[in-house]
Formats: sequence, structure tokens, C-alpha cells
Amino acid sequence: INHMVNELEEYLLILTYLKQGKTPPIFHELHHHLIWLVDASGHAGAINDRLDGVEKRLKEKSSTFTKHFEQFYLKAVELSARMQALADMVSEGSIVCDVGCDHGWVSIYLIQQGIASKVIAMDVGKGPLERAKEHIRSYHLENYIETRLSDGLSELQIGEADCMVCAGMGGPLMMRILTQGREKAYAMKELILQPQSEIALFRAFLRQEGYKVVAEDMVYEDGKYY
Repeated sequence: INHMVNELEEYLLILTYLKQGKTPPIFHELHHHLIWLVDASGHAGAINDRLDGVEKRLKEKSSTFTKHFEQFYLKAVELSARMQALADMVSEGSIVCDVGCDHGWVSIYLIQQGIASKVIAMDVGKGPLERAKEHIRSYHLENYIETRLSDGLSELQIGEADCMVCAGMGGPLMMRILTQGREKAYAMKELILQPQSEIALFRAFLRQEGYKVVAEDMVYEDGKYY
């Protein structure tokens, strides 16, 4: 079912552009690799599980395919400029709060690469959070990544995390999250923020709130600067 859901999400994404009378952008190849590689790995693993024990050669081949697809996926994640820019700014050993985690790929990457010691992945949407749970289970990372249905930082307790990663949303929404969760955000050592709109307004907000920008980066991906 996963690949059918992925195709539906791609269809809905294209529809959002068409409904606005816009031409859908040509996404980077990695955008599509991140969609199909996990499904390919799952199919190879399922075939391996269904083979009889006496079919040793076929089981070994299926197992090899599974590992290769997983390795290709990790390589695709490593080459995703926007994801890499976020991960590079997280201090090693951090306990990360991934706000707006979507399908959980950043959270998974941070654990698999040994950057974060623990991640609390949170999203306001039930659908994306369920997908994140599926992906976390598929990589057997349940002991390292906890998921929570949360509007911003509402379900996080003060001191639970020392690093916040927040990306994939507009500047005004990010400002609301930081305002409503002010005490929790202040208690963290670092905030890795990637607003996608109202950049000047967001910078002014950070200054007014007393935050200090100690490092920043800019990447170009899928026809847009982040």
C-alpha cells in the first residue's frame, strides 16, 4: 500500500499547482528516489520472507537487494542539500525535538548518522505522523525516536530536548510556534530553523525575542533557495 500512498501524495502535490494555474516544477531526481527506494527495499524484504528456507540462493539474492536499496536510500538522503544543511548544524550527541517532522526522514537521518542521541519527532498532522511511525519501525529505531502528535511545542516538556529542528513551514507559523512555546525554546541550547517565507520578518522576530544567530547556510534545491 505504501507505494500507492506515495503516488497519491505526488498526485495531490501536482494538483495544488494546477489548481493555482501554475505549472508543476520539475523536482530534483532525489525527490523521487526518496519516495521509491524505501518501497523497493520493503518489496525485496517481503519476497525474502516468503521464500522457503531451501531456496538459499534466492533468499541471499533477495537479502542483497534489500540491503542495496537501503544503502541507495541513505545515499540519496546524504545528497539532499536541504536535509544535509539542517543535519550539519545539529551538535553531535544532542537530544533533538523535530517540530513538523512530516514523514520522519530528518529524524531517522540524525539517528542513523550518529548525530543525535535521541529524537522526539512531532507533527500536528495525524497522517504524516503515522507515516513517520511506519518509517521509524521499518528501520527499527523505536528506541531512539519517539513520536508525538503535537501543535508546535505543545506536547514537549521543558528540558526534554536541548536542540530544536524546525523546517518545511512558513516564517509566520514558525514565529507562532516559538512564541507559544517560548519557555521551552529558551531552555534549549540551539534552534535549527529553516523558514520558507517572510525571511526578513522572521529575522526581526528573532532579534526581538533575544535570539542570537551564530551560523547560517543557504542551499538551492528543487528550484528554490532555502
